[in-house]
Amino acid sequence: MWSTLDYCAGEVVGLQWLNGSNEILVAGLAGPDSGCKYMGDFVVFRIDAMVGRFLQAYLGKDAQRIFGKEDLPRSAETTDDL
Repeated sequence: MWSTLDYCAGEVVGLQWLNGSNEILVAGLAGPDSGCKYMGDFVVFRIDAMVGRFLQAYLGKDAQRIFGKEDLPRSAETTDDL
């Protein structure tokens, strides 16, 4: 276990294929009730699917602005209660 709340287990979700399926967007999520320092937030990574190399990371709101909101997670503060 980590000694602080800086790191926490989350979920990883594939979002979109890019550049003719040579790259993929993947989101790392910290659940809204995880107890994690970053709970409710997500980070999006653009990955070279052919070699598995990370090309770029985006904060959730930046990724929504660049890639659109349709396929991306929503931050906890914008998620409607079920």
